[in-house]
Amino acid sequence: MPSIVVAPTLVAVLLLLAAFFVRYAGEARVLNFIDYSRVTEKRELHRWAGGRMALMSGGASFLAALAWLYPHVALPLVFGQALVVLAGVVALVSGASKFQNSVRNSAA
Repeated sequence: MPSIVVAPTLVAVLLLLAAFFVRYAGEARVLNFIDYSRVTEKRELHRWAGGRMALMSGGASFLAALAWLYPHVALPLVFGQALVVLAGVVALVSGASKFQNSVRNSAA
């Protein structure tokens, strides 16, 4: 089996591990695009982000299964996984703002 078929599987597994890591991070600061000084509920944020990352992993796993079934289209499926991850990151960044408190300028 060519390595191009194994690569999507590894990507899906790594995404799932990252999702579990974020989901159960507790109070740790694990997301680099979040200003944690503005977040009051870190556990809720991590639970939400871990769920979204698990959805990314599900999409990547589906594409990995397709790569195993149809190895001749594995390379385009790898690019499909990249698009799934990109869409997931955009959803994480845009949705995580609901966990951040707005900072008002006191000089105004």
